[in-house]
Amino acid sequence: MRKSGRKASYRKVSGYMAELGLKSVHNRHKMRSLTDSRKSRGEVYPDLVRGQCFVQPCKAVCSDITYLKSGEGWLYLCAVKDIVTGEILGEATNERMKKELVISAFLNAQARHGLEAGTIFHSDRGSQYTSTEFTKILKLYGLKQSFSRVGMPGDNAWAESFFCDIEKGVYSLQTFSYT
Repeated sequence: MRKSGRKASYRKVSGYMAELGLKSVHNRHKMRSLTDSRKSRGEVYPDLVRGQCFVQPCKAVCSDITYLKSGEGWLYLCAVKDIVTGEILGEATNERMKKELVISAFLNAQARHGLEAGTIFHSDRGSQYTSTEFTKILKLYGLKQSFSRVGMPGDNAWAESFFCDIEKGVYSLQTFSYT
């Protein structure tokens, strides 16, 4: 509209969109964080990827959890992503956001791609990632655990960008069920 010399205020565009039955795919509302990382502080939680440049695939992977609204309620999705290639190595979904979700996504990635000992696994400091069980599994496979700084979601931008693409692209256009 602006290119053709017409005014394109928020109100006018909203009105046109309503007339045409269109909805924006941009999610404007903010939700409170579903995890609590207050207990996950100190040098026990290092950030091993900050300032690093990775060029070999599967030497550093990242993970995060997002929630998707479905016809039956919330569905939680955990993905493990290669930092270099952007490939999703493993994923898991569940009705609950528990450590088992993260463990399942990691084991899925491990089964498909056989991550080597020494690979860095980067995530936020959510209780699912800092759980004793998940930490033991990573150690069992010889992976190094890395964490974003508290309150800095940009430190895990690789995973955040993937979820943003899902939410703005595919997910906003469909209704899902998990039955």
